Amino acid sequence: MVIELLCLRPQRLCGNSSKEPCGRRGDQDSSALPQKKGGFHLPEKHSKVTNRAVGHSVPMFMAFEADFLGSCNLEISTLFKSTLSAVDNLDHNPSSTTSHGAFHGTGISLFQNRETESDGIIRHMSEVQPDEHIHTKQIPPLPETYTTLPPVRAKQDPTIPPTQITLSSDCELVSTAVEEEKKWQNNTGRLLFLSEGVQSIHDPISLAAFHSNQEPSRDFEVTIGSLLPLFPDDSKSVAMIRHAMCVVKQAVHHLNPGQVPVLTLDQPLFAIAKQIQWNWPNDYREDKFVMLLGGLHLEMASLAAIGDLLGGSGWTHALTQANIATPGTAESFLKTAHVTRTRHAHQVTASALSILLHTAYDAYSCEESEPKSFDEWCVNRSKTSPQFQYWLIIMQLELLVLEYVRSLRDSKFSLYVAVLSKLAPWFFALDHTHYSRWVPIHIRDMMILKEQHPDIAVEFSKGGFVVHKTKRPFSVIAIDQAHEQNNKVEKGDGGAVGLLQNPKALLRWMVTGPELARIIEEFEVNCLDGGTGKASTTNLKHHEHTASEVGALIQVFEEMGNPFMEESEDLLVLNSRDIADPAIVQSVRSIEKTGQDQYDKYMTERVIERTTSVFDPISKNGMILYRPILKFREGPILKLLIHIEIMIANQR
Repeated sequence: MVIELLCLRPQRLCGNSSKEPCGRRGDQDSSALPQKKGGFHLPEKHSKVTNRAVGHSVPMFMAFEADFLGSCNLEISTLFKSTLSAVDNLDHNPSSTTSHGAFHGTGISLFQNRETESDGIIRHMSEVQPDEHIHTKQIPPLPETYTTLPPVRAKQDPTIPPTQITLSSDCELVSTAVEEEKKWQNNTGRLLFLSEGVQSIHDPISLAAFHSNQEPSRDFEVTIGSLLPLFPDDSKSVAMIRHAMCVVKQAVHHLNPGQVPVLTLDQPLFAIAKQIQWNWPNDYREDKFVMLLGGLHLEMASLAAIGDLLGGSGWTHALTQANIATPGTAESFLKTAHVTRTRHAHQVTASALSILLHTAYDAYSCEESEPKSFDEWCVNRSKTSPQFQYWLIIMQLELLVLEYVRSLRDSKFSLYVAVLSKLAPWFFALDHTHYSRWVPIHIRDMMILKEQHPDIAVEFSKGGFVVHKTKRPFSVIAIDQAHEQNNKVEKGDGGAVGLLQNPKALLRWMVTGPELARIIEEFEVNCLDGGTGKASTTNLKHHEHTASEVGALIQVFEEMGNPFMEESEDLLVLNSRDIADPAIVQSVRSIEKTGQDQYDKYMTERVIERTTSVFDPISKNGMILYRPILKFREGPILKLLIHIEIMIANQR
């Protein structure tokens, strides 16, 4: 099987066939390797590196083909307790004006989580000698059993299997976790209003720094990962996903006999995979595969949901005024064009809103002889002020998404499921139809995991549902994010430019690209720092920058009017103070209950009782919210819009 891509030992990563440690080539010290900003260059020309990768790949794929026949004793890397996989599309659209083709293929990544007390079992095999093939650039064709996709035909609306247990989420766990986020907000406010400000990296003003200091140190090994040879077939087909499931199943059974395969996919591919499970229960039913909805894509969808709420509210204008982002970048946050930047913007916003909220409560407490408690005051103010309620909802939803991120970074599976159950109603409320349909299915799968796959549930509870790329605290990432990083390294700076019209060159790229990605990955883990978890003094600038952004945004909000001190019964645009339509106020009042009711109904009718098909249409709410004002040049379009508005007004 293709697990030979995992089998090269670290000693050979730098092109040394001897038993010297990685990072040394003869008497050359690793510190002498040429450096560049952000990482290291391999110490050889690109052509020589490619030749060496091909030299490694040729014997491996000869063994790979033999392994399908079962006639070779092959070298397999150490067996570990948890083997994970991810499948996603790998697209390349060349920007060259002379290019006439594109690549729309499929990539599969395998990840092995290791435990400190157990290094697994090593299978002994014959030594592979890559030097015999070091001067060749020819790659033998991959076995047809790997590359050929059997034709399939699936039913359109398969039936979801019955659920034998009661579905419930741990609401108390979410409430406790949100309180932890409020501690971070309070800590941010405390540091901002200290006269000396942020003095050291031990003053954690960012979310990651705060939780890194709060969480106890845990000892774990870095996850091993590898990208398998690429498929030229588009991933968005039943045949490709079904074949990928077969490849993953054979790979997992080869690496970790007896383990149920765990496969991670984004939302469109997750939908296909679940239909495969329901169409062919004899081979792929839910007790034979565990399907995960990609954590990175779930985060992006959640951030996009917040963007739907914030569009046209004046939030992007406030970010621009605070010099947190340019106008174009701030607008891109509404669609989550860049997930890290968008997440940071919401972290800064949540911190600023929390400080503004407590400022408003302090002002209220000073005016009242017997002030109400903070929670009771928030409830009463939400009933009387739509502006207060709107921005309180924004802050609470931002905290919920940040709590979801924390469940991944700290590898807390129970918190992951509980927070996802709280996020799902927002997909219904804001008409994110595809996530509304499939996130409840994913939640169902995770809730019944303990009964259906107890071994996998135990591994997940230990943190085995994510990937540890470094040993630094609060740095664990979702499986699909690790797969995307593999794709990025595999494509490199040039990607497939110039290869799409050359079948031999394209084949070499599809085979050696993943191998080069693995070599670079293991080189960085074994030869470089690898992340020891020690804080660096250079991080102080990051904390100071975050503090200045929070302070600047607070100042802008106060200049525009603290939304938590608004006494009118109107909902206002933050920067222009325009009064919103009453229909928007009604949407703000009802949006949470509407989404929760739809989610509960969906889970009851389509998941538990199964009286309604999962594939039946989901009714849209059509919530009327803020919308960005479209600007047109003076011309026919503007005149037409004005004419339409006049006609509508006359008809009224």
